[in-house]
Amino acid sequence: MRIRLNFGLKTALLYSAIALLAFVAVGAFISLYGGEVYLEGRNSLLIKEAQTAAQLLSNIPQDELKNSATFYAREISAKAGVRVTLIDSEGNVLGDSALEAPTLENHLNRPEVQKALKGEVGLERRYSTTENARNLYVAVPLEEKPPISTVLRLSVPTAIWDADLEKIYLYSWLSVGSGFGLFLILGLFFSGLVRKPIQEIVGALVGFKEGRVTSIRSLRSDEIGQLAGEINSLMSRIDALSRKASSLEEKWNAYSKMEEDGVLILNSNWEVLKVSKEASKILRLTERQLLGKTLLESTLDHNLAQAAKRAVESSTKERISFDNRVLLLSGTTLSASEQEYAILWLKDLTELENLRAIKRDFVANVSHELKTPISSLKIMLETLLQEPTPSPEVQRDFLQRSYKEVEYLQSLIEALSRLSLIESGKASFDLQVSDIRGLLKELHDSLRERALEQGIDFQLELPEEPLSVKADFLSLREAFLAILDNAFKFTPQGRMVQIQAVRQGDWVTVNFRDQGVGIAKDDLPRIFERFYKADKGRGTVGFGIGLSLAKHIVESFSGSISVISEEGKGALFIVRLPFHRE
Repeated sequence: MRIRLNFGLKTALLYSAIALLAFVAVGAFISLYGGEVYLEGRNSLLIKEAQTAAQLLSNIPQDELKNSATFYAREISAKAGVRVTLIDSEGNVLGDSALEAPTLENHLNRPEVQKALKGEVGLERRYSTTENARNLYVAVPLEEKPPISTVLRLSVPTAIWDADLEKIYLYSWLSVGSGFGLFLILGLFFSGLVRKPIQEIVGALVGFKEGRVTSIRSLRSDEIGQLAGEINSLMSRIDALSRKASSLEEKWNAYSKMEEDGVLILNSNWEVLKVSKEASKILRLTERQLLGKTLLESTLDHNLAQAAKRAVESSTKERISFDNRVLLLSGTTLSASEQEYAILWLKDLTELENLRAIKRDFVANVSHELKTPISSLKIMLETLLQEPTPSPEVQRDFLQRSYKEVEYLQSLIEALSRLSLIESGKASFDLQVSDIRGLLKELHDSLRERALEQGIDFQLELPEEPLSVKADFLSLREAFLAILDNAFKFTPQGRMVQIQAVRQGDWVTVNFRDQGVGIAKDDLPRIFERFYKADKGRGTVGFGIGLSLAKHIVESFSGSISVISEEGKGALFIVRLPFHRE
């Protein structure tokens, strides 16, 4: 009786104190965390809206954006329901959805603007003197990385959010208080009923954790007695499984050391028990996504699951397509005590297959380019060797045509040789610092006559300021000429081809724009491959390595080349080179 009284009084007091502290802590946590989650959600939503608007504005030319900044600010404000401000890199307000831009002061020192000019997302909460209210400001750059020329800023009043936060705090504390009262009443009632058997169960589990397997002795027939019986059964099963796992672990370590490919261990139900890092990488799934599931459940790929079964059951190698890649599966079975397990190896052959495809395409393309001139040479030489000998006029005509075919082959070999040297890094360049505007003017002058003959409007737009770059200008001319030749080749009569150069921070950007037939979506990823001709059906003249050569030349001078095109709407080739300060 004395033990029961001590237990009831002390336990009640102790549990009450603990419960009070726990509920106070939970209430504070829920209030603070709930408020933080709410604010983070609102912040994330505003940041997402700002980034979406910035992405749309980034496609608008800079001059048009600056001239119509107020219009765009008000358009975005009307759709998003927030105040919108456009600011240039000097802090000047280009346009504002609420006020006239000239009436607003310079924003360069605003913290959120400073972060946006560094290419980051600026988030700031402060009092606004123009609106006489506390606002949240989000500023994002229009460009993906510095230098940043234009910043988009959104602002919203925080008064409504503050009212919502007060409601969150109030309801959190009311819920916690009600829960504490109910817990206290029920805790006093049930604490004396479960403490001792729970202590026995905990003691047995602690012993099991330390390696001692002991049974829990309980004469009770209620839920606690059933729990004790289930735990006894579970500990026996875990002990048996742990012994099997030890044997399996030894075999796993042996197999994973012998095989560098991905390895999976599966049970008789085809559920994954163990996964190597390489296997997780090949399947593009985390260990957590794979363990305890079948391959069909985790990958949702019926072909992969069936191929894995065939590989294990028949000990064969299965080659399948998975997630746009080529995989090779092989497997076998192994035994650990009474249960049977399977081991599955995975090998990613995608890169090897791509290399083989590139090699096949290269050989096919070279063969195709050589076949026609060599066949022509053979026919003309056979004609010259016939009896009786052709007339001198025919001989001269055939020799001239043969000479042109030889020149074509020589040009092809020289282009391939130059491309190979540049790709391997063995090409030598005469690097000089010069104004690229001179090269662009010279190209425009030299191609003007061709533009007139084709009826094409050939335009050149250059800034007044120098555009100095460090490069081999003869090689750079070769790259630009390849791009322009491509533009002239696919631009119909009466359309435009344009060269436009501009400095953007530490970069010089040269845009080659045409109003030609454009490039199909499927051809865009391969447009810079050697021998690749997007317009195969038109029988275009050329080797198909001009753009590939241009790409490697530009990249040799720490630059980049990209293309934006849509079929039927022309193409825009963008070349970027580092600006060289004198």
